[in-house]
Amino acid sequence: MAIYLADWSTILTNDTFGLEVHERTIQRHLKRMGFCWLRTKNRPRSLREKAEVRQQRHDDLYELRRNRQRPPDERYQVIYLDESFLHHHHGGQYSWFSDHDFVERMSGKGRRWCFMHAMQKTGRLAGTFLAFAAKHGKGDDHAQFDGARVQHWFTAQLLRNVPPRSLLILDRCPFHTVGRDAVVPSQMKKGDLRQWLTERGIAWEEQWLRARLLEEMDRYRDKKPMVEILAEAQGHKVLFLPVHHPELNPIELVWATVKHYCGTVFSNSTSFKEQRQHLEESFTRDITPEYCAKVYEHGQHIEERYWTTDLIIDEDIELEDDEGSPF
Repeated sequence: MAIYLADWSTILTNDTFGLEVHERTIQRHLKRMGFCWLRTKNRPRSLREKAEVRQQRHDDLYELRRNRQRPPDERYQVIYLDESFLHHHHGGQYSWFSDHDFVERMSGKGRRWCFMHAMQKTGRLAGTFLAFAAKHGKGDDHAQFDGARVQHWFTAQLLRNVPPRSLLILDRCPFHTVGRDAVVPSQMKKGDLRQWLTERGIAWEEQWLRARLLEEMDRYRDKKPMVEILAEAQGHKVLFLPVHHPELNPIELVWATVKHYCGTVFSNSTSFKEQRQHLEESFTRDITPEYCAKVYEHGQHIEERYWTTDLIIDEDIELEDDEGSPF
């Protein structure tokens, strides 16, 4: 709740109370009541979801619902996978103190362990855990992954351990969606664009500018993600989550659980290698089949809520369009 100072001055100095209160007194009193002096907004703001994102989410939920409705012998086993990171100095943010206690945390976050894993409803997927020390550099953990590393893990560990007829669910980050033609046209020179088209027998004309060359290349470039090609070759399917929807991936709750454990056992004497050991201990100790079943159930509740909300929003938009139509 926002209260303008001028409103309080008017209330206290009007004829009803007959009081003359200094402005500074009002300020001190408002501060004691818990109000803060903040910058006001010019006008109300609201965020509206893009229609294409809502459609992405609805398509994703439709595929999941349709898979659950299939007979057991035709149903795909749902597998969630993702990657994350753990800082060396990842510790608890709070502690119990008594008089004259002094606790000093390590300076900086330290080095990072980057890791990948997969899970199913019955527990963690054995043989799919991968951890490696991040290189020194700026940025988050996504800067430590690339298409080559993900594809190697995908073939060497994931596909060798998933059950038959699996539905592999992952997000749409760039290194997950690297296509067969793993090139970035916008970063290519004009001569390279022409050479790419020539090597594939695609005709181009001398007067074409860079924009036309990019358009032609985009028409013929195989953009199907390699992880999808590799999975389908072994009878599996891949489903990409809609953008900005980590809550639809239950494995995100697994990351929170294992990192919390690592934070509770961390001390200033914990080495970098010991922090990885703590990570593996938590996966073994905390991520049980019972825990995974609860996480899956929680994810389905979120899916159902989105599914119902999307249908309601779509009906409301249709009604708004009908009311606004001049016909």
